[in-house]
Amino acid sequence: MHADPFLLARFLPFTELSSCSPGCDKVRSEMSEALPVLVVEDEEILLCFLKTALERGGVKVVGASSGAEALNLLEQGEFAGVVSDLRMPDKIGGAEVFDWVRQNRPKLSSRFLFITGNAHDSYAIEIQERTGALFIEKPFRIGLLIELISKVIAREQVHV
Repeated sequence: MHADPFLLARFLPFTELSSCSPGCDKVRSEMSEALPVLVVEDEEILLCFLKTALERGGVKVVGASSGAEALNLLEQGEFAGVVSDLRMPDKIGGAEVFDWVRQNRPKLSSRFLFITGNAHDSYAIEIQERTGALFIEKPFRIGLLIELISKVIAREQVHV
C-alpha cells in the first residue's frame, strides 16, 4: 500500500513557513544546498507526509521506515541531522539509533531530534536526560519542526 501524503495533510496542520524566527531563512537556504536530513519514522503514511512537507519547506530529506534501515543509511552516507521517532516496533528504536550515532558519528549526535507521542512519559524523560537531544511531541506543526531542524543543524558539536 502506497501512502498518500496529502491525505494526512488534513490532520497535521501545515503552518506558514514565513513565521520562523530571525535568521532561519538563511539556515533554510543553506539546508536546501547541504546534506540531507535523515528522517526515521515507522508509520509509512507519516514518513511520506513528513518527507513531502519538509521538502516543500526547503529541507533535503532521506527517509527510513525502521531503525535498522536508518543504521544502514547512516553507515553508507553523510547527513546534516537526524529526526527520529522515539518508539518503533522493532528492536532498534530512536534511542538505539542515537546510541549508534553517538558512538560512530559523535558530531552528528548534537544534531539529533526525537519525535514522540508523549514527551512526558518516563521512557521519553529518561532518553531526553541521557541524550540531551531535542524532542518534539506529536501532533506538531510542520513550521515548528522545520525551525527545530534549522536549530539542530546549526549546532556545533556539543558534549552531552
